[in-house]
Amino acid sequence: MIDSGHMLDVLFGKANALWRRETQHEAMLLMTALYKADAEAREQISSAILAGPPQQFLKEEGDEEKDGHIFEMLAILESEHLPLLPEAERKLATLREQHPE
Repeated sequence: MIDSGHMLDVLFGKANALWRRETQHEAMLLMTALYKADAEAREQISSAILAGPPQQFLKEEGDEEKDGHIFEMLAILESEHLPLLPEAERKLATLREQHPE
């Protein structure tokens, strides 16, 4: 079995699998499984999501595109009925208020 540290490195380290379009689907599955299985990893996952994708993965400057990616990842965790950390809950609520559509 691969350890949590290695999985977190794949998701958010140099490879940034979660933010790469070509690996994002598989990375989301890995992230969700790790979030479910490892309570200690939840804080690291939440922090990395709240930081958003690195600038090199964004097409535009500014926060709107970045916020869209953050919203998508948090909404996926929520849709899986996984407990969000308080800061992640607040961010998701704020994004929903800003973009009610």
